[in-house]
Amino acid sequence: MIGVPFKEVATDGATKSITEIGKLSSGFAGYDDNYDFTTRMEVWNGTGYDFYGWAGTSGTDVDGDASLDNTWTDLDAEPVSETLQVGEGFWVKAANTGTITLAGEVVTTNVTVSLMSGYNIVANPYPCDLKVTNFGRLDNSFAGYDDNYDFTTRMEVWNGTGYAFYGWAGTSGTDVDGDASLDYTWTDLDAEPVDTVIPAGSSVWIKADHSGTITFTAPSLD
Repeated sequence: MIGVPFKEVATDGATKSITEIGKLSSGFAGYDDNYDFTTRMEVWNGTGYDFYGWAGTSGTDVDGDASLDNTWTDLDAEPVSETLQVGEGFWVKAANTGTITLAGEVVTTNVTVSLMSGYNIVANPYPCDLKVTNFGRLDNSFAGYDDNYDFTTRMEVWNGTGYAFYGWAGTSGTDVDGDASLDYTWTDLDAEPVDTVIPAGSSVWIKADHSGTITFTAPSLD
C-alpha cells in the first residue's frame, strides 16, 4: 500500500485532487481504446473501494468529461474532486513493474489522522522510516489488550506475501511473548518482528474497534 508522506499541493498552492496524486513511470501505458484500465488506484472509503484508472495518454475519461494526460481518471463515476490528506493511503494495482512519484511539501509537524470503526488505511506521514512499535499513538479511548491479551484494535502490515499483526498496548505491561514493558505502543502478535519499519511512502491497515484518532509525533529530519 502506498502512503501520502507530503502535503500534496498543486503549483498554485491548492490541495491536489485525487486525479493528480502521484505520477507513474512511462512504462504504464494507461487505458486502451476500450477503456481497459490495466493499472488502477483503489481508495478505501470505509466500506469498500473507489477506483481510478491511469490515463497514460491523452484522452477523455470514461464519462467523456475532460481531456486527460498522465493522470488518474474516474471509473464508474467515482468523485474526481476527492482528495487524499497527509497520513492517508491507497492501493495501486499495477499491470507491470515501475515506479510512482509523489511530490509536495515535507511535513515537519505532528499529524493526527481520523479513524473509523473497522478498517482504515493509515500512511507513514513523514519522509523517513518509522519503527512499527512507534507508529503513532492512538487516543486514550483505545484501552489496549486485556488480561487475556485480547487485542481489539490492531495494525496489519503487508510484507509482500501476507500480513504481520501488531496489537495496541494501551496500558503498561509485557507483550504477548513476555519480552518487554510496553506503554502506549504497538506490540507483536504471534512473534512478529518488532524491529519492522514502515518506510516513507508506505501504509498499513489499522482495524479499530471504534472511531477515534491516531497522532504521529514529528521526528527530527535533520
